[in-house]
Amino acid sequence: MYDIILFTDVTDTVFIQKAIGAYKCANELRKNGFSCLVVDNFHAFTELEIAELLNSAMHSNTLFVGTSTTFLQCSDVEIQQGKPIHFKQLGESSFVPQAPQGTSFEQVFFNSIKEKNSNCKIIVGGAKTHPNYKNKFVDAVFIGLAEDSIVKYAQALRDHTEISGYKNIWGVQVIKSMADEGYDFNNSTMSWADTDVIKCRVLPFEVARGCIFKCKFCAYPLNGKHNLDFIRSKESMTTELQTNYDRFGISSYFIIDDTFNDSEFKLDMMLEVVRGLTFRPIFWAYNRLDLIARNLDIVHKLYEIGVRAFYFGIETMHPKSGRTIGKGYNREKMKDALSYIKSTYPDVVLHGSFIVGLPDDSLESNVATFDQIMSREIQLDTFRFNGLQLYNPDLVAWNSELALNYSKYQYIKIEDNGPAGKDINWKNNYTNRDEAQSIADSFNERGRASGFFKFPGQDMWALQNYGYQFDDLNKMLYKDADWHGYSQAHEQFLIDYKKELFGILKS
Repeated sequence: MYDIILFTDVTDTVFIQKAIGAYKCANELRKNGFSCLVVDNFHAFTELEIAELLNSAMHSNTLFVGTSTTFLQCSDVEIQQGKPIHFKQLGESSFVPQAPQGTSFEQVFFNSIKEKNSNCKIIVGGAKTHPNYKNKFVDAVFIGLAEDSIVKYAQALRDHTEISGYKNIWGVQVIKSMADEGYDFNNSTMSWADTDVIKCRVLPFEVARGCIFKCKFCAYPLNGKHNLDFIRSKESMTTELQTNYDRFGISSYFIIDDTFNDSEFKLDMMLEVVRGLTFRPIFWAYNRLDLIARNLDIVHKLYEIGVRAFYFGIETMHPKSGRTIGKGYNREKMKDALSYIKSTYPDVVLHGSFIVGLPDDSLESNVATFDQIMSREIQLDTFRFNGLQLYNPDLVAWNSELALNYSKYQYIKIEDNGPAGKDINWKNNYTNRDEAQSIADSFNERGRASGFFKFPGQDMWALQNYGYQFDDLNKMLYKDADWHGYSQAHEQFLIDYKKELFGILKS
């Protein structure tokens, strides 16, 4: 029986990954004396299984049940025979369901909670929350980072003291702590419970928070931080990695850091961490390509640390557009850097992200970029294009410069077209929202069918949860993937996860 239960999910039809948010909150709650269960893979549970789980995990003094919305998708979709299943976006308006299975499931979910304990509060957090959050079942919404504020909320409920925040017009308590100032991230530790890592072979690993850059299209609460702010201590990172290996045998990680290579101080410290371990971990990480192009020696350091999958947010190869959005470094030197990485370390996976619809970036420029990738002039193993997304400021917790001042960048908001919700329907001198996304989808589809496109690093790391090895996955092309086998492994993982979880709850 638990004082607190948190549900989380990275809703997908093939891949299993862990989002760190709910686990970080659970870690802090446990350190402060609260028992906390994190239930992952939320979308895989049936109504009967949820009722059974809550019956086994809740007691009369359970304080609250919460959901992390960040990576939730709507799994309540109509299945068409012979066609792949695609989950829908969840929460495109002020109303955001708390269950990926849809509103009817949500009703059963909340009824099961209240039947077990009528005083139990229902909370929601994660990136899809905002101050105008609307859900009649929800008592409180957490905006931003929440390790400190969720502990204070639990203490207030336990001690019957005043709860922080305010109520929005829908009656939901808003607890806003964008950077969670009361949380000492630099000296923080992370400990995973046995129930947290059931069947898991890959974990997220938090090195630092925030980004020293402020790109115009980007929206995160700690953008523009000082260079050495919010970096964990060497001792805490060493302890976490070694403990996870000794207890669970885990050696593969997603590095959670907006820009892993933003300072050599951090890389040097991380190198000391890895050298002090009894094993050699491998990592997937976000890195900034222009920083590598300025100093190619960084590549050797990243490789020795164990980074084998690089995610580069390149966004545009158009020089003027790059300068406008805050990524204006010399494009030829960036291409040379990619070639250098690939020739020096052929076993690393290089992924680039691009945006269609940026300021000053024509469709002809987008096509030219795509052609350079396909001709291998731009040495990427994988890539993804996305149409530019601009968000309604009333329906997101934080927003980008482009969205907040779209007219300044020659975007026009189309009032009478497109679905109502958080996504602004826009057009500019070159294209519009829907056309930009259609072009991006076309590029992505053609890339995946090509003779060079590998698995994106994120997918490689996710597949390791089923027992696949990085070295084997790295030899494969995306077009030759065994999707049936991966889907079967996904289904079996979820069956085994629930079986083991229920076994622990009933023991």
